[in-house]
Amino acid sequence: MLNKSPVPVAFNTVHLKSGRPYLHINPAAKKFLEVTDAEMGQAGGPQKYAPISTETVGGALWLYFYGFDNAAQRRLNPLGLVDGAYNRQFIISELHDCDRIYTVRATNTRWLDHPPRDYFENETFKEWLWLNSAYTTEVAGMETINQLIQKGALQSPDYKTIELIEVQIPLSYGPFQQLYEKKGVYELAFNEATSELQEHKKQAAAPALAGKR
Repeated sequence: MLNKSPVPVAFNTVHLKSGRPYLHINPAAKKFLEVTDAEMGQAGGPQKYAPISTETVGGALWLYFYGFDNAAQRRLNPLGLVDGAYNRQFIISELHDCDRIYTVRATNTRWLDHPPRDYFENETFKEWLWLNSAYTTEVAGMETINQLIQKGALQSPDYKTIELIEVQIPLSYGPFQQLYEKKGVYELAFNEATSELQEHKKQAAAPALAGKR
């Protein structure tokens, strides 16, 4: 179904044995990102991009808590992949041709809970630091280019300013909650994102409406 979709779809994994991160893309995403056939490979190979399959979808949903060693785990995750969010929480750096990017964040940039008080809360705190560090690294290059353009220090037509809009769910959602994918969390993120998109649509339409009066 994903491979037949006209909408570009991309998700990431990390291959344990090789240590390589992969970006799995459908044909629409391959066209959108202008990925060549030479850049496409299979999980475990040297190429950055790999196709979407049942096994790679399963690998992208594989949390390290699930384990990797026993026969059942190897059967369910035959490629030996793990959720790419541990390595890259967001796939942003490839979207350099976009004018505006919305990031719907399941992990808020602010610590929304009380200070950690025990082992389990410390694990949640560690993952919060971990994922936010990955996100900060992912957007740093884009933000630097935006700043250089705004200062006039980067004038090449090969670069442009990209607007980054963060949509963050207003709750703490740690690793032990993620063991059980909660539908309510995704619905909350969807509603927050939809609200943000509708607000932007209204703002964009306002000047046109004002001009008609």
